[in-house]
Amino acid sequence: MEYAYAAADIVVARAGAMTVAELCVVKKTRFVRTPYPFAAEDHQTVNARQLVNKSAALMIKDDEVPGQAGAYDH
Repeated sequence: MEYAYAAADIVVARAGAMTVAELCVVKKTRFVRTPYPFAAEDHQTVNARQLVNKSAALMIKDDEVPGQAGAYDH
């Protein structure tokens, strides 16, 4: 992943703890968080919101993506 992160201008990723930590370590400052909607206790939204509140990321939830609403409906 270090090569992928190094080559990327912008990263679009989920907001799990390890992904958040990795991107902070490699100092990728331009990224979009898309929290997994079924994560336990919605913790990925909490992770992403912490970065958004510090102007360190943008957050787009799955149901906010045009044409993707209901993609995870069971």
